Amino acid sequence: MVIRLIHVIMLAATLTVLSSTPVAAAIDYGFVNVEVSDRGSANRDRAMQAGISEAVVRLSGSRQIDAELVDAIITDAARYVIGYGYQQAETLQLQLTVDWLRLRDAMVARQLPVWDFARPSVIVWLAIDNGLQRSMLAAHDPLIEQMNRVARRRGIDLVWPLMDLQDQVAVSTSDVWAVFDRTLRQASERYEVSTLLVGRVSGRGERWQSRWDLIDATRSEYFAFEGSSLEQVTSEAVDKAVDYLGQSFAYLPEASAQAHEMVIVDVETAADYAQLVTALRSLSPILSVQPRGLTDRRVALAVQSLMSRPAMNGLLQRLGLLEPSGVAPGGVQLYRRPPQLPVESSEATDTL
Repeated sequence: MVIRLIHVIMLAATLTVLSSTPVAAAIDYGFVNVEVSDRGSANRDRAMQAGISEAVVRLSGSRQIDAELVDAIITDAARYVIGYGYQQAETLQLQLTVDWLRLRDAMVARQLPVWDFARPSVIVWLAIDNGLQRSMLAAHDPLIEQMNRVARRRGIDLVWPLMDLQDQVAVSTSDVWAVFDRTLRQASERYEVSTLLVGRVSGRGERWQSRWDLIDATRSEYFAFEGSSLEQVTSEAVDKAVDYLGQSFAYLPEASAQAHEMVIVDVETAADYAQLVTALRSLSPILSVQPRGLTDRRVALAVQSLMSRPAMNGLLQRLGLLEPSGVAPGGVQLYRRPPQLPVESSEATDTL
């Protein structure tokens, strides 16, 4: 049985190698819109600088970046704009088409981290207590579009539960308020998302407070906000959630490709192997993945990456793909697949 499994994995490995030509990552974070008062050149130039500053935040995944280095980029903002146009909605907007690849190169040259691979979709479970009742955010609520706008500005897609009969049976307002993450994870599986943002907001008038849990495959981050409006605390929560994700996934590319020898233990089936290699190759910092050997439940891989070993180890662990488990003779890094255990909320939520 073991021999047959190894033969199946070897066939899958061979087919994968034949289709493993590295392809440049497609970077498309959409347009950047900046409000302007008129179509004059002075306003346009200022708006371009503001737009490229926003684009740097979007590409890095963080609002906490070196202002001096960013200033060096936005001083020459027009260099990173392929085209622009005006849109008249509620206000006049300058829409910029950004040269994301050139901007990325400028950031890397200045040692600014980038987040240039596929970003997770984030499902939002949000319960609101307005002093009269506690309920889930209803579909088509204007607050949803406002939070979506904040997320799109940061390069993230929010997913909202349909709250149809299936969701209503699976999740109650109390489940969200108490952050029963096992229940919420199970209900989120139908949406094929990897990250959950669970919010509990209470208040009325100009006094609102909120608590949030950002939950992914391996951990949970907790944060809280107070503000004068529901829109303020929910917008800040989206920005903070993306900041956390950016801290986890942004990286500083190495000047040249780094070679990594990896051995993954506990690979049970050919499907496990194929899924793992596909996941590794989906990450733009990883240039190539080649099989080097197979033994019972162990797969050896040669990986070319733009990340140092510590950076790559951290990324794989945060993604919930692999956990470093030691170093074999010769400096080969050992990994194991992490157990998918539920992560409990870090704070009590009964007394918001």
